Amino acid sequence: MTTDPAAAAAVAPPVEAALAELGRRHARALAWLGVRVVALGFLLAVLSLQWAALGRYRFALDALSGVLVLAPYFTAVGRLFAWRIALGRAYLREERGEDAVRTLAVFEGLRARVFDATGEGRFLLGTALRKRGKYDEARRVFADVRRFGGGEWQERAAAESEVEERTR
Repeated sequence: MTTDPAAAAAVAPPVEAALAELGRRHARALAWLGVRVVALGFLLAVLSLQWAALGRYRFALDALSGVLVLAPYFTAVGRLFAWRIALGRAYLREERGEDAVRTLAVFEGLRARVFDATGEGRFLLGTALRKRGKYDEARRVFADVRRFGGGEWQERAAAESEVEERTR
């Protein structure tokens, strides 16, 4: 996989290879999270032993270390979700609906709302489900985008729902 999601989307790799690479990248992000936790814990322990006055600021130091540990992890996870959106878009463009559904399946629940605030990934998932004939699931996903999405994707999900209501 290349480093640019837009460039990767033009290529649309096989879904097995793409999901395996996303899994490796997530494992790498988790491993680095562990390394940062241990390193900062060790650093804080050493500093606390050297300067007893730091004990008064322990809460602030713990909060700062939490930000230093978690921010890179959440950034990496956000990139993984961006990759999934780009790949799902490419699979839909190439009429590979099942691959799109497999790639975009993680766009449900709270995690999707955090990393897909606009609703694009969920909208693409709904589109892929509809193309695969899973209309009830697609309706549920579009309703979620209408409730929790934003901007363009919220409007498009509402339009999709209106079209579906007219065709019933």
